[in-house]
Amino acid sequence: MSTSLPSASAGDREHRVQVDLDGDGAMAALATVVDDWGGQWEREGTSARLVLPIRSGLRVGLMAGRVWTEPSDEGVEIVLREEKRDDRVQWPAVICLALGLAGGLVTIVAPMFPVLVPLIPVALILAFASWLLIVTQLKNSGVEELFEQLVLVSQVEPLE
Repeated sequence: MSTSLPSASAGDREHRVQVDLDGDGAMAALATVVDDWGGQWEREGTSARLVLPIRSGLRVGLMAGRVWTEPSDEGVEIVLREEKRDDRVQWPAVICLALGLAGGLVTIVAPMFPVLVPLIPVALILAFASWLLIVTQLKNSGVEELFEQLVLVSQVEPLE
């Protein structure tokens, strides 16, 4: 089985990936992946509309679009055109990082201001704790990651 990595054109937010399946098999595999991601899927003839939860660093949101297949030399090419994307910043995480930044600044500035020296241990704990809390929660899940999972699913032979 041969597959190609996902590609996207910048202007119209159209994403493409080639899989070694027929059209119905590709749409079925995509439906499985969308369901696994907690997205919504509605088939409309040879195309489908979908809504996906997306995460990108400190932003979370939803992406809605239309997906269809086009024949290619090695199977089909799945095309997803983003119609709407709504991202929002997770402000609690930003505030937590700001507190960590304040702790980091105190550790840097404290040697110049002896009054702040007793705060260095607390500032270090604040800086490291906030950084680790946020870094462990950072994830990316967008169209590219969806297509990467789709390629993996398309390569798996079905059990008989």
